[in-house]
Amino acid sequence: LTDLKFPTSPRVSLNTEVVLDGPQPNTQITVKPRLNLTPLLRTQIPGEKLGVQPDIPGTQQMTGLLLDDYTIRATLISPQLYIKDVTYNGRSVLYAPFHLGSAGEGAGLQMIIAQDGGNIGANVADKNGNPVADTRVIIMPADTPSEAVLAAQIISGQTDQTGHYTSRTLAPGKYYVVATEDSYDMTPESIGNLWQSHARYQEVDLNPLGSPQVTLQPVTIR
Repeated sequence: LTDLKFPTSPRVSLNTEVVLDGPQPNTQITVKPRLNLTPLLRTQIPGEKLGVQPDIPGTQQMTGLLLDDYTIRATLISPQLYIKDVTYNGRSVLYAPFHLGSAGEGAGLQMIIAQDGGNIGANVADKNGNPVADTRVIIMPADTPSEAVLAAQIISGQTDQTGHYTSRTLAPGKYYVVATEDSYDMTPESIGNLWQSHARYQEVDLNPLGSPQVTLQPVTIR
């Protein structure tokens, strides 16, 4: 075989900027968010740097990327601080894929960190008031627009030996909270069951910097 031609994509870099929503605190922020890209329709290729961990505020660069479709996974573990949004050329891509290069040369990601987060505490007990340990607690934002977004927004964990669970830092807003001994995973069926049953869950209003406590009994979500 001769004269074979293989089209290739150029390697590009992507700047990631972390900005703080609100005034700069008096003390330096030492925690760092983590931002990872996942190619939507392929595996990672050699030389492709898909993760960064910038300062708050700060910038860092991903290198060796292709002009391709990516999804985002962003995490931050810190009291009061949470990831409010990630944008690409002004468009939110925190829960939606984006095409690198669609915004033109020089466009980057911006991660917005807010400072008014709180957490939700849940005390799980049976009908006789006895604490229930090792039971799953699921927290869902009430304003989730679809099942696909819900899969990315679900917060869950297990109660300790006293039947208590405390969430990570969450954005202020309304949430649905449920305790269950049923198993669930990230399949469309499980997410659909949660979505369809949310009216039976307990509503919780989380105010800025708040820490409301709720008492729950395990229920069936199937």
